[in-house]
Amino acid sequence: LQTNHFVVAAFSPTNPRLALVVQVFPRTAMGLLDVAAGSVTTVFTNGRADAVCFTPDGRQFARWDGSASRIWLQRIPFGEIVASFATTNIYVQQMAFTPDGRTLAACDLQHGPIELFDVPGQRSAGRLLGQTSRGHSLAISPDGRWLASGGQDQTIRLWDLAARKEVRQLRGHRAAVFALAFSPDSRSLVSGGYDGTIRFWDVTAPTPPTAITNVFGTFAFSPDGRWLITQNKRRGIASLWELPALRLAQEWETPPFQSAVFSTNAGLLLASLGTSNESPCVRSFSLSVNLSSSLVGTRSTASQTFSEIDGTRWNASLPGLGEPIA
Repeated sequence: LQTNHFVVAAFSPTNPRLALVVQVFPRTAMGLLDVAAGSVTTVFTNGRADAVCFTPDGRQFARWDGSASRIWLQRIPFGEIVASFATTNIYVQQMAFTPDGRTLAACDLQHGPIELFDVPGQRSAGRLLGQTSRGHSLAISPDGRWLASGGQDQTIRLWDLAARKEVRQLRGHRAAVFALAFSPDSRSLVSGGYDGTIRFWDVTAPTPPTAITNVFGTFAFSPDGRWLITQNKRRGIASLWELPALRLAQEWETPPFQSAVFSTNAGLLLASLGTSNESPCVRSFSLSVNLSSSLVGTRSTASQTFSEIDGTRWNASLPGLGEPIA
């Protein structure tokens, strides 16, 4: 079993040291990764996992199975199925729950509209119409007021969830919008595009966005909204930004990472798929000294300490999930 055929799909919103890992192909096996212990505690093999997300309380997760055209809601830690929703004629790219966990939103890579599902009623709750291009990304604000969607047409649409109405279009990217995240206070939206930029939007007023350039891939806010972690377009440099000034506080070398999350004690987890020269791993950085100071950092590794789950330990935790892919 080659560990670079697995990816960290999602970190728990309530326990940053717990994550779902998914087999890259054919996506028929998932594992529940205990990052602190460096082991997978549970393996789920009851269907494909083409898109996944945790519920806000971290007790369940949603899994879209493209071959079955259904979204399954399963309990942590053993994976019992508690609900399902039909997804006929749509291809789910991303999913997100409202903060109360009662509504699940999914963006459609094929057609564009945002699909909504009533979780307690286990039925469709309608659509948000207006986006006609391929849907790549979505995010729901922590206060539950806003839903943001991004797509192939380089446009971000901001929706009032209660009114089910598009209230604003945010333009500035010069390529598809592939990632979105709201700040903890729900006032700011960060977007990532295939044009290599991350843009910052004030959702309370239609002001032009500020931007960070030469970035690629995932990004994440700290719980207090003061810090943002990004990845340089060279994909070998992690950058820590102080907000709202957009001041580069520190950079350091690290293997390309596909997932990032801050812990409540100012630690940082970066999950890497691995490269031809690097084994897949989850690196745990201790950044508490830097986050509590006002230092303007230059590229450095001396002030970071980290531990990692290496390929050997990960392999030992994932028995019997299939043969390596040539």
